Amino acid sequence: VEEDDLVWVHDYPLMLLPALLRKRFSYAKVGFFLHVPFPSSEMYKTLPMRTDLLQGLLGADLIGFNRYSPSSPSSPFSPSSSSWVLTFQP
Repeated sequence: VEEDDLVWVHDYPLMLLPALLRKRFSYAKVGFFLHVPFPSSEMYKTLPMRTDLLQGLLGADLIGFNRYSPSSPSSPFSPSSSSWVLTFQP
């Protein structure tokens, strides 16, 4: 990873990777996008690795999420057409 590179990480199997990249390449610009809706708070608090997952995501400079749309006729676990993006600045 070079100084001006932007590294994009996609989806839940790689949620720990942004923090690992940040540790190894502190100068890197890291983005993460989750293509499925983030679990509800009730489900999230049951995950044994929830702190590790959060720490992993916080290694990213930019985080994007698909969000669940209650008006969607499909399954509640299907991503909607809209997204949220969070940007972190030092």
